[in-house]
Amino acid sequence: GKYIQKISIDYNEIGDAGTISIASALRYNTSLHTLNLADNNIGEVGCNGVDKSLRVSNTSLRDLNLMGNENVPAEMEVQVKEKVRRNFVKHHHEQNVKNEGILYFLDCSAMAMKRE
Repeated sequence: GKYIQKISIDYNEIGDAGTISIASALRYNTSLHTLNLADNNIGEVGCNGVDKSLRVSNTSLRDLNLMGNENVPAEMEVQVKEKVRRNFVKHHHEQNVKNEGILYFLDCSAMAMKRE
């Protein structure tokens, strides 16, 4: 596709301010699947911004790397990763439903062709 699905901006020292900007963009983004924010001096404020975006509106992000951001409280990192995991599971469930629908359609088509 034409849309960005993966961004890696690790080791850029974006801090909380940069992370808040990214979190704001995540609220409106529907194509980004993978975001690497490792080793960026992110703290509780930045992580909270990402958490809020995932809680409020973002359902496309399915892989988030926050490693090396020692100022992120462990329990907050767990909360954020749980929301990302929820997106991952939801996406795969939707894919399975689509695949089952396609298989059902093909089965019905095959049965209809046999009757003819």
